[in-house]
Amino acid sequence: PVLEWERRGLPFAVGTDAAASNDDMCVQRELRALATQPAFETTYSLQMQRLLASTESDAAARVSDVHARRVAAYDAAAARSLRDPKRLLATTWRVPGGLHPS
Repeated sequence: PVLEWERRGLPFAVGTDAAASNDDMCVQRELRALATQPAFETTYSLQMQRLLASTESDAAARVSDVHARRVAAYDAAAARSLRDPKRLLATTWRVPGGLHPS
């Protein structure tokens, strides 16, 4: 859902809440995961479905299709603010304060 929130310009915050969901409490790791999230869209893509249904004879071509899809998704994200370090850092300190009611 974060990519959709970003597309719609909705504010969101990144952080850690407890060792139960993030065993090292590392905000930097969370920001890294957020910055690369567009590449994870490939997991649910048509290209991945074709790879999973492929036979051994056409698997190499399907892997190539999945890789191309992942690279294209990651490169397309470069135009969005999820790849901008200042924007990513703002999700940890500026956005949370702005979400609190005055």
